[in-house]
Amino acid sequence: MKTNCIGVIFSNIGDNMVRDLTEQRCIGSIPFGGRYRMIDFPLSAMVHAGITKVGISTRYNYRSLMDHLGSGKAWDLSRKNGGIYLFPPYSNMASSTNATRLLELAAMMPFLENSKEDYVVLCDCDTVFNFDLSQMIEEHIRSGADITFGYVRGKKPRGAGGRMVFELDHSKKIKDILIDPEQTEDCDYAINISVHNRSLLIKTVKDAMSRNYTTLSRDVYQRGLSTLDMRGYRLSGYVRVIDSLSTYLSANEDLLNAQVRDSLFCADRPVLTKVRDDAPARYAVGGKVKNSLVADGCLIAGKVENCILFRGVHVGKEANLSNCVIMQDTIIGDKANLSYVITDKNTEISPGRTLIGFDSYPAYITKNSLV
Repeated sequence: MKTNCIGVIFSNIGDNMVRDLTEQRCIGSIPFGGRYRMIDFPLSAMVHAGITKVGISTRYNYRSLMDHLGSGKAWDLSRKNGGIYLFPPYSNMASSTNATRLLELAAMMPFLENSKEDYVVLCDCDTVFNFDLSQMIEEHIRSGADITFGYVRGKKPRGAGGRMVFELDHSKKIKDILIDPEQTEDCDYAINISVHNRSLLIKTVKDAMSRNYTTLSRDVYQRGLSTLDMRGYRLSGYVRVIDSLSTYLSANEDLLNAQVRDSLFCADRPVLTKVRDDAPARYAVGGKVKNSLVADGCLIAGKVENCILFRGVHVGKEANLSNCVIMQDTIIGDKANLSYVITDKNTEISPGRTLIGFDSYPAYITKNSLV
């Protein structure tokens, strides 16, 4: 059911948190969970909430993202009216690695002004989640708030610079906003997804740019505490911010927990993604797999435990893999030993090689490498 709302996704915000994975791609196109990309989670949430018009802001390294999104058919967004709007950078400022959400929104102003919907959902691509976004939109409309922020309660992610921490009253109205405070105990921290009144957002962005402001969090939200009605909406289910290689590895490993899978991949809100047709996984004589996710097209002739294997991975004879994320079309040679290793796409590990990382500092092999 179509809703009175458009979506805006920032595909590069957070790239600096996982520099190894974003050297050749934006954070929105980072592979996750054996077959998905990070952008699939916010984009699927918007589609299931009835949003049929989504603008995706890009700055650099977006070729992989364009290939993944295509015409938007996988998300039912290949349509005559609405659909996916991909916005490349319009200026040197917008394409800078230091560009902010405010500057990107200013570059997208024609898209916002030409839309007729009353509300806008803004979202980053650094978070793995699957909650009912339509309920958050409905709560925003019901409360009459100017802005509604999604948040969770817990320990603030350490690597996520600029993270907002809220102080809320009994009605979930935001009384104070702290930006990346030194916080060791549990707190209410923002997941960068928010609902805005479109006309107010346009006015706010234009006013901020005229005053030479650069950020939404400090220059708009903090300054607007006394003038804007800002409220929080607590997200339910599994929510995980990807702010380092270690959290990327552990978030993938979380999928080995049946309760996490049930929360993240629920039947009524499936996570939509680009389909790649491939043969089923094959298991050779001597191949053993324990507590792992194995995608289509894999060939397993060695031992695999607590791993996530993407499509087309080949594991050689007598190879041993544990606590690894092995991305698409990687070849693991015979008798190779890998532990706490992340290999990017199209990587080849020669026979007999041993690579060992640690859960808090996994070893990373870059795309198209031969080790």
